[in-house]
Amino acid sequence: MYPGALGARRPCNCTPHHTAYTAAVNHTDDHTQTTANQLNNTVPGPALSGDASFTEEATENLRYSEVASLPNTTSLPMQTGNAARNALSQNMAEARLSPVKTSEKKLPLGIKAIRTHVTAGPNMSFKSSKENYGNTNHKHTPGLGFQLGFGTTYDFSAKFAVTPSLLLKHNTATETLSYNAPGETGGGGSTQEYKTKYSYTFLSVPIMAGVKLSDQVTVMAGPEVNLLLGAKTKSKTPGSEQKTDIKSSSVTIGVGVQAGIKYNIPNSPVGLQLIYDHRISRLNKKTAEYSPGGGYSTPAWNMQSIQLGVTCAICEFLKGRNR
Repeated sequence: MYPGALGARRPCNCTPHHTAYTAAVNHTDDHTQTTANQLNNTVPGPALSGDASFTEEATENLRYSEVASLPNTTSLPMQTGNAARNALSQNMAEARLSPVKTSEKKLPLGIKAIRTHVTAGPNMSFKSSKENYGNTNHKHTPGLGFQLGFGTTYDFSAKFAVTPSLLLKHNTATETLSYNAPGETGGGGSTQEYKTKYSYTFLSVPIMAGVKLSDQVTVMAGPEVNLLLGAKTKSKTPGSEQKTDIKSSSVTIGVGVQAGIKYNIPNSPVGLQLIYDHRISRLNKKTAEYSPGGGYSTPAWNMQSIQLGVTCAICEFLKGRNR
């Protein structure tokens, strides 16, 4: 006798296997009853009616043979331990679909996220001086330079972040002196012009605090410390040109302040920033100089610059390439 074919059926979860099995058994019951009726109609009445056990046995054997002929998968819910196997399979499938949860270490100092970027761009620098050049005409012309490097942004909230950077910065500016030189006796004078181009190369470390005004716009400000790597002048006088290394007479470590604005291009790792850089420290060292009539301290040279930079977030750029 097939287990569970007759009698009360155990309730179970409505799985596809159980549904198929129930439908098959109901179909078998109907078909068995039809076959039994056919036997009653075919075999002579006295023989069947006198042997009720034959009819029941034939009916049960027929039901067993039809149920046994069903595919093996329809009988899985009735086998011992199948519910556990089904639950295990379902759990494994859910584990494959759901992300793996790992223990995340919290960043120190309340930092929420860390992002790294590279930056590069041109700058325009202005040199100024308090030096008194007497009756000569004196003017400063801005020069073009560059800065490049990388920075790391530490997000403390959705609105506030701090970004220290390490930059190689090159600033140039030109100073022009002109005066009227007396001519020979009986002749007119002439105008003489002297041009000097100043070039400074720094290793710069600005630390900018940024506040987000929107998803794309951030205002920034902070201090800057720079280390002098090189300083040169290139002087042009009527009929001559001279290059001079002035690193030994220049300030080695200087400080300044920066302020600016940054715009992040939507759906892009690229951003644009405009920064004003004001150097507080003087460029030249304060040394005692002597001239006829007395001594004086060398007047300070100062420099300010405007930087235009293009930034690119490294991680976002790499993710975009892997898509």
